Amino acid sequence: TEGAGLTAAVLDIGRKSGNYGEAGTKFSESIVAKLQTILGLRDAALKVALAEAEAEKAKAETNLMFALGAIVLVVLVIGGVAVVFSRRVVSPLVTITGRVGDLAGGRRDIEIPYRERTDEIGAMAQAVEVFRQNAIAAERVQQEAAEGRLREAELKREQEDRERAAADERRANEEKARLAEVERQREAAEATRRAEAERQAEAERLRQEAENRRK
Repeated sequence: TEGAGLTAAVLDIGRKSGNYGEAGTKFSESIVAKLQTILGLRDAALKVALAEAEAEKAKAETNLMFALGAIVLVVLVIGGVAVVFSRRVVSPLVTITGRVGDLAGGRRDIEIPYRERTDEIGAMAQAVEVFRQNAIAAERVQQEAAEGRLREAELKREQEDRERAAADERRANEEKARLAEVERQREAAEATRRAEAERQAEAERLRQEAENRRK
């Protein structure tokens, strides 16, 4: 309060005369001591503030280090999870998908991996293996059916050949029998003709003999 009143008086004198004189000297002597006290308090407050700032800075740096460590740990964990996920899930899925494509393309001599696993990947691999075995069995059945059809066709062709040979032999026998019958009929006709000629000759002889006896 005293300093404020003195300051107001000095300012009033300065505005009126522009010459502070004794009032300025008294003001300097009075205010300097107070200012030094205030500056001491200021310096102490600054030291306390600087100490608190240093403590807060150290605390902030510690928190920052913890935060950075936590971020690095999270990044490492995420990276590890990604690597494990890629090796345990993505890579097996890609491999199994490729095997399915091979099976769809007609390949059956391939190995299906990961069947020994007990998780979903193992179940998928086992399902693909079952699909492969079924495809092999289906192809074997188709091959056996095709071979059966070929055997049936071969047997049918052999049967047709036998029937054709039998028909040819039957026709040959029929032709032979027909020719034999024609020959028999020709011989019978020839025998009949000869018998008739002989009969006529005998009749003529008998007629000549009868004619001779009459003569």
